[in-house]
Amino acid sequence: MLGGVAVSCAVTASTPPRFLLVDGTASDDALAEAKAALVGTLQTLGCEVEIVDRASAVHRRLFELRELVRSGGPRTLTYLLGLGMHGLPGMMANVEGGFESPASALQEVVKDGPAGGLVTFGWWNRLHVCTEQLGYGRANVAAHLFLRHPQEGVRSVCGPLVRWGSEQHRGLLWDGMSTEPLTVVPFAPVLHADVARLVRGLA
Repeated sequence: MLGGVAVSCAVTASTPPRFLLVDGTASDDALAEAKAALVGTLQTLGCEVEIVDRASAVHRRLFELRELVRSGGPRTLTYLLGLGMHGLPGMMANVEGGFESPASALQEVVKDGPAGGLVTFGWWNRLHVCTEQLGYGRANVAAHLFLRHPQEGVRSVCGPLVRWGSEQHRGLLWDGMSTEPLTVVPFAPVLHADVARLVRGLA
């Protein structure tokens, strides 16, 4: 899903945006091809791509991004793609010699970044982990997309009357603006064999 979102953002932008991939799935070999193909597609579309996949580097980068947001935002539209944020250790721990955690920096980036041209799309495996990292209210996240998530968590966001059975190859999209959530069909991961054909079709 994040790959589809990223490619859509790249294609529809008048000027190629930047992408920062914060990768909490770095040790997951099953995702390696899809991630590499996504990066290749974005680069072929003229986008600069930065990948940060070590926890210590992610923590440092989040504080840097927060300072960037506080100073007015990036010069070029930038998308932060949080891949498997649940897999990043130490997000809730205060940095040495300080009173803030990487999660607190992330909260500010998610909440205030869009106004300055830094937009975050993130993936967590459970809602409670997302809430732990983003805080109460989840930093005013504009939309939620549920895939294979327990109904209790879905109802806590979308309302007590929502019924969701985590159907195969389906997702539940909730932006808080519609009268009810929308069932969507997610994109399959982009693979290396798809890149050239995809880029040709988008040209």
